[in-house]
This record gives sequence, structure tokens and C-alpha cells, in this order.
Amino acid sequence: MTSTYAQIEALLPIFHNAYPFNGLSAFICRYLTSRLEVVSFLPGQVIYSEDKPISMIHCLVKGQVQVLGSAAIQSPTLAVLGAGTVIGWERWLRSTTFGSVRVAGIEDPVTTLALRIEHFEQLAVPEVLPVLAEQLSIAELFEVMIRFVERLPTPLSINDLKALIYRIYQQRLAIAYHYLPNTDGSLSPKYQWFMSSNHAIPIGTPIRSLSALSTDTTHQPVRLIGIDRQCLATALKPQSPPPIAVFHAEKEYIS
Repeated sequence: MTSTYAQIEALLPIFHNAYPFNGLSAFICRYLTSRLEVVSFLPGQVIYSEDKPISMIHCLVKGQVQVLGSAAIQSPTLAVLGAGTVIGWERWLRSTTFGSVRVAGIEDPVTTLALRIEHFEQLAVPEVLPVLAEQLSIAELFEVMIRFVERLPTPLSINDLKALIYRIYQQRLAIAYHYLPNTDGSLSPKYQWFMSSNHAIPIGTPIRSLSALSTDTTHQPVRLIGIDRQCLATALKPQSPPPIAVFHAEKEYIS
């Protein structure tokens, strides 16, 4: 017990500086600190899989993990994350198991400071939700966008979709909004809004107004993400085909 406590204490600066914990009050952080566990994963080991809900949120303190898309689309690599990154909070918040997370590489293990979901769920919603609205994850953007574009007459290729998502993520062209039943609010018209939570309305469905959510009786927060309209319109604009060259004798004409 003493060695475990000493190990946790030595790693606490990483935990306290990692999002979303760096945005919480000192009181809540003390509560969370008292419930942390040190967890290790072997090279190649799966941390989160697509077939089961998560049981822990992990703050990476050593090693790297690989974030993968769904197996239904050949599990493309979406990101490689290292120490100081917290994984799992968005899977819990959105009630989704899209994609998987595993230890990157075949040589180095991963060590985390882990928090059981039941302890995280006990946190005060009014304080935690605004902090969790400050960031999105690559996996979240990917799932929402792939659910949306697969409904389009001409869906984007996986490579084009990844390029769009990285641009949105790196240039901060997307924001999150948390809707609680029986509360007031509005959605900024600058963004195209989409359902991001596992909800009666499918993930990736465009949301025009909060009135679409007013019949929700679960009393659970609903997460929406908004993507810059101009960016999205440009990316989804049909590309004109190149002119067709027609050859007649020694002259070339452009039809």
C-alpha cells in the first residue's frame, strides 16, 4: 500500500496538469486523487474495445496509445497519444464504444493513473460539464462525421474524411455544447450542429435547434458538436470534373 501511494504521489503532477482534470476545482481534484489507481498495460494490449463500455478513465503517465477507428472501416489509425493525455472521458460522456484504443508498438508498456467510472459519475454535473465542453477528441469528430457523410449521395473517402477532421481539429473549427433537459439555451448559427451522444436521435444527425431535444426524458446531458459552416460547406462542395480533351486530327479541342 505504501509503495502504491508513493508511486501515485510521484505521478500526480501529470494528472493535475492533464485535461480535463486541470479545469476542475481543488476540492474535486482532491476527491479524485484519493481514488486513483496505477494500472499497467502490456505492448499491444487493448485498453478500450468496441464491444464493451468502459470501466475506467485513464490518464497516461508513461508510454503511448493508438486510437483506432471502427473495425467496420478497417480500423484506421486516428491518433497516437502519450503522457499527459486523458482517455475515456468522451466515451463515457457520449455513451459510445466507437473504435478502440490499444498500447502503441510492440515493445513499450503503458502506465496510467486510472479512475473508476463510478467515481467520475459522482462528480457535480454543473461544474464538470462546462469543462468537458472545452475540447473534442479526434475519435469523436471521426465518428460524428462518418455517420453524417455516409448519408450523403457521394460520401467522402476515408482519406479525405481524415484530412477534413484533422483540419477541423487542428484549426479549432469545432465546438461542443451540452444540453440538459428543461434548460434554456441556443445554438450558434456559425456552426452546423450534429448529435454526438448515443441518443434516440442517431449520432451524426444534423440538429437545427434545441427544440429537437425537448422531448428527452432521460435527464442526462446530451452532447452536440458544432462544425464551422464555411469549412464544412467547402469540404462537401461537389468538385467539377476536369474538362474532357477531344482530339480531331492534329488539333485539340476542349469540350
